[in-house]
Amino acid sequence: MISSNLNIEEFLNAVEGGDYMDILLLAELEATAAERLVIQNKLNSEYCKEYAYSLKEFICFLRYGIRAPDVNDYCWQVFLVACENVAEVMNVPLRCYGCFSKYKTSLTQNFS
Repeated sequence: MISSNLNIEEFLNAVEGGDYMDILLLAELEATAAERLVIQNKLNSEYCKEYAYSLKEFICFLRYGIRAPDVNDYCWQVFLVACENVAEVMNVPLRCYGCFSKYKTSLTQNFS
């Protein structure tokens, strides 16, 4: 697994600089690996489930540009930064990935 601590921010920092498709693939593989840990009872199952769910929320956001209603504010800000990095690496505006362009203003305001 990429994040041995089952931490979404650690995962996103590790894949920073990758392109869109690579990050999607790695996120899917990481979510699957976390779910397998739950099935095998190797780690705290609630923590693994939460990590896998956060990865799935990120995948949904990256693919469709929508925020699931239960995404907490911390994860939301981490997702926005990750998507901005993807757009920068791909050298395209955020709006090319779903509806990210409407969030760019709030992203720069929150981290300035």
